[in-house]
Amino acid sequence: MDSIKQFIKEKHIMSKLAFCVIFILIYVFLLSFKNVPYIEFMVTEEERVLKEDSKLKINYNVDEDIQHITATYKETILNQEGIVLDKVEVVGDYDKTTLGEYPVKLRAEHDGFVYEEDVIIWVRDLMRPVIALEGERFMKLTAGEAYVEPGFSATDNHDGDVTDQVVVHGTVRANGRTYLKYEVTDSNGNTRVVKRRIDVEIPEGQKVIYLTFDDGPSEYTGALLDVLDAYDAKATFFITNGDEAYHDMIGEAYKKGHTIGVHSFSHDVSEVYSSTKAFYDDLQWIQNLAVIQTGVVPNIVRFPYGTGNTISEQYEKGIMSDLTSTIHMHNYTYCDWNVNSDDCGEAQTEAEVISNVINGIQALDAEEAPIVLLHDVNKHTVDAVDDIIEWGQANGYLFLPLVEDSPLVQQEVKN
Repeated sequence: MDSIKQFIKEKHIMSKLAFCVIFILIYVFLLSFKNVPYIEFMVTEEERVLKEDSKLKINYNVDEDIQHITATYKETILNQEGIVLDKVEVVGDYDKTTLGEYPVKLRAEHDGFVYEEDVIIWVRDLMRPVIALEGERFMKLTAGEAYVEPGFSATDNHDGDVTDQVVVHGTVRANGRTYLKYEVTDSNGNTRVVKRRIDVEIPEGQKVIYLTFDDGPSEYTGALLDVLDAYDAKATFFITNGDEAYHDMIGEAYKKGHTIGVHSFSHDVSEVYSSTKAFYDDLQWIQNLAVIQTGVVPNIVRFPYGTGNTISEQYEKGIMSDLTSTIHMHNYTYCDWNVNSDDCGEAQTEAEVISNVINGIQALDAEEAPIVLLHDVNKHTVDAVDDIIEWGQANGYLFLPLVEDSPLVQQEVKN
């Protein structure tokens, strides 16, 4: 009996020992399985270190070594999730002065456990070129004064001198504010853009004539631009959809320094003035055309037949009151005229247009700036422009384009 009891007792002890051994083995197994760390990359703006598809993207030719790489435990049965390991070793060679991809290992070690991950160090040029503008960044010119580019230079950390690759966008306008944009992209796709602001101001006492042309472009617009160029005169074009064959004249006029305003896409008053919505739908269409041709959203509109028209009453009573009170919500101002050439009315010859314009200007008060209504869809109008400009320049006038802060004429609303 005693031997049986002794046997049972020894069995019990051995069972306990076996259970402890098994528990320890399971514990070690789970510990080794659950406590393996994984690599987590900390990003710094200075080094631009990012993890993407097992690649470390680091900047070309910077002095510092890779920093701020940490390893963090995965979820563990010992509640060690999130414990950060201080040391992560980069195993392998890479050259930060040479662009390319370098296969290396990241190794983290803690409490005898080691984790390694294969990664690629991708040495990239992440720095944008530098553009240095010579002269003033904010310049002021007097109307009629020619703009002379002060100069610029551009350098890149990888490509060296890239001045000859700088593209200057924009044309200095004859009136108002212009931003010239200087842009350069290096061989690795990094782009830098800087701007120079030029304000062209009209001296106090300087007389100005604002020639405005409605309803184009047309077959005569190109010839008109040549005439304006010959006298270094600038104008404003209130465009329509016009003749699609001459849409490129819109962009050409803008490049030459003229202002592009909008008039109407269809110029069909029965549609345009049928409702406020119809007007703004039409405005959006003509704005889109202007942007396609110039890259710039226009901000001056001339209502078909002017603000003071009464023809609109046939289609929607009170529409001009509605439009003049809401147009600013669409980022527009509006402009009419105070000199009418009548070139789409009774003035059907070159001489009549010239006479109407000169007489109209002379009839204004001295403080009024002439804003002249013309149409570049008429040959006799374009033929008259030479003499109008010659008369104006001989009498001390500059010919400038309208801008938003010009002395815009706005007629009395009658509908």
